[in-house]
This record gives sequence, structure tokens and C-alpha cells, in this order.
Amino acid sequence: RESARMDKLIGELLALSRLQADIDNQLDEEIELRELLSDIVDDAQFEANANGRNIHVGSEIEGIVRGNVALLRRAVENVVRNAIKYSDPGSTVEVGMALGAGGRVAVISVRDSATGVPESDIEHIFDPFFRSSMHARKEGTGLGLAIAKRVIESHGGSIVASNVPGGGLCVNIELPLMLG
Repeated sequence: RESARMDKLIGELLALSRLQADIDNQLDEEIELRELLSDIVDDAQFEANANGRNIHVGSEIEGIVRGNVALLRRAVENVVRNAIKYSDPGSTVEVGMALGAGGRVAVISVRDSATGVPESDIEHIFDPFFRSSMHARKEGTGLGLAIAKRVIESHGGSIVASNVPGGGLCVNIELPLMLG
């Protein structure tokens, strides 16, 4: 088990290193976000169901961004899988997409129904290797959200997290849309 954990950690470190090295050379694909979200949710559904959770995607908008589909998929998938991992059994992870900034950006939101994150930890959850003290016993490397942040920022976007009144964490990803 320790060997598998180290293998995962090394894989995440290599991914982070590759992202830092030359991500700008790989951002030339047109990506339909609604389709990307649907694929991610379809793949995550099995994991959610196996862990007694549900996942729901709701989006009434279409949006195309320029970037790297594999990297963007990994970033959003990291956020969705974290929400599944930390949600309470029997709960539903909500994934949505809306327009923001006057229709110039897509806002992808991923909301879980867990206990949230201590306010003092919120600003650090995207730092490499950071693990909130209340979730230190969960499996993971502490790199998934750091990778997500680097990918989103390399696509000209931003990612923020906030606690939801009544419980849960909401992660909002903003990506600039291709207009025209």
C-alpha cells in the first residue's frame, strides 16, 4: 500500500513539474466545456456510486475555451473527485456551469456537502502538499488542487474555494470564453 502511495505521489510530482516547465506550448485546442463537464461527471459517477454518493451536472450554457483538453480535464476532474471524496455518504455533489463577467467567462462550480474547510485553511488548499488538519487522514498527496490551480491559471482563468452556509465547500473555476 505504501508503495502504491509513493507511486501516486511521484506521478503527481512529475505532472506538476511538467506543468511548470512548458504548459504554454500546449494551449491550442478548442474545448467545448459542456461536453467536457459531461464526460468528467460520467466518469466520476462510478466512483461516486461506489462510495454511496451521487453526482449531478446542470448546465444550460454552451462555451468554448482555448487550451489543452487533457490538462483542463485533469484540473476539473481533480476538483470533482475531491468533492466526492469529502462529501457525506448519501449526499450529492453538484457540478454546474454559468456565464460570468458579462458573458465573457464560464464559471464552473463544484459543490460538495461535507463540513467545509476551516476558514484559516481556505487560502492554502491550492498550495502544493497542503492538507487541512481536519482531512489529514484521507488518502491523497496534497497535489491535486495545486495542479488544478496551475492548469486553470495557465488557461487565463482563476480558481477559488469558499465554504457554503449550512455546510460544504464550493470551488468556482472561471475560464475565459472564446468569443466571436
